[in-house]
This record gives sequence, C-alpha cells and structure tokens, in this order.
Amino acid sequence: MNQLIKAFKSIVVVGLILPSLSCASDVDFAKEADKLCALYNPKNWGALQGSGDLQQVYGVISARQENELENTAIKRVLAAADASSFSNYYYSVRAGIEAELGGVWECDYFDQFFMPEQTVVVVQLVDVVKKRIDPQADNTIVIMVAHTGEILINNTPIVSNDDSVLEQAIESTTRGKPITNFSFVLYMDEAANGNLVSRIFRVLKKMGVERVEVIDY
Repeated sequence: MNQLIKAFKSIVVVGLILPSLSCASDVDFAKEADKLCALYNPKNWGALQGSGDLQQVYGVISARQENELENTAIKRVLAAADASSFSNYYYSVRAGIEAELGGVWECDYFDQFFMPEQTVVVVQLVDVVKKRIDPQADNTIVIMVAHTGEILINNTPIVSNDDSVLEQAIESTTRGKPITNFSFVLYMDEAANGNLVSRIFRVLKKMGVERVEVIDY
C-alpha cells in the first residue's frame, strides 16, 4: 500500500503540477468538471477496464487530465490537492471543485474510484452467551458455511450458492411455516468464504429474519 501511495504521489506531481503552469485557455469550469468526472468512468479506460491495478489506471487518467483538461482553475485545484494518500487527494479535489462550482459536484465515478462503496452487514452484539443448540429441533435452522465453499442447511448441502437457490432451500426447510417461528444459527468453518456469509445475511434479511445467532468457534 505504501508503494502504491508513493507511486500515486509521483504521478500526481508529474501529471498535474507541470501542466498547471501552462497557459491553457479558460473554458467553462462546470463542463471541465464533467469532463474530469468522465475520465473516472471505467467505460473510458479502454483495455484497462476491469483492471484492479489502481496505479496503472490512475496513470492513464492523469495523462488524460494533462492532455484533455483546458481550464486553468481546475488544473490549479488538481495541482494543489493533497497527494499524501488516496483519501486525502479525494477530499481535497472534491472540496476544491465544489468551491469553484459553488455547489455539490455530482460525480459517482470519482467517488467510486477513490472511496468505493462496500456492502456492510450491521451486527448488533446484544447478547454474547453460552448456549446449547439442538440442531435437530423443529424450530431451529442451522446454516453452515464450509471451507469447501458449500452452504449447508441442517447438514444438507444446497445445489448452488445463488441467492434464489438459498432462499428456496430455506423456504423448503420451514415447510410453509412462518419464518418468525424459527431460530437461525450460522456456523462458519475456519477459512470459510466471507462473501458467502454476506450473501446469507442478505437473503435472510430479504426473507424477514431479524435475528441470527452466530456460533463463535
């Protein structure tokens, strides 16, 4: 990460400070802000679309900023931005552009590049207790995430980890009874896929489940 930040700093210095010293013609700032925003649209990255190499992608974006942006004010904002980290650069560029615009700069592509949205499951640790769980109880559904990548419901593997298949498997286990009649217990093997856990929480929330007991192994 430190190497990425160092490379990022060098790209910013070379790609932004030097062109800011040129006598580019002033064009409408709002249009230039839209042009800058478009540079962060993955569809405009050519062969790098889908690349996880942020350093390489930003290098391309920086070069295009140098060649395509004409407004001296927006170049000044970019050159003055704090390049000590991705997040500092993000906030300082956004603040500078919005100061020039006199309002909010709407650019989801810029936001997603520097501050991508993450799927977060909020867990409220109301109770952490010792409890005996009977996996054979009629009102208990035990969901297990195995290290093999399988999801098991009451020890029965489901045929696919797709959301729809998981939902159908849970509905089949409830045998038509209200979902509120059941206690849900989640167990994860060591080295289990965390993405599957997020998927399970997402499906259970969709089905109206408000409480899940997670076994601490």
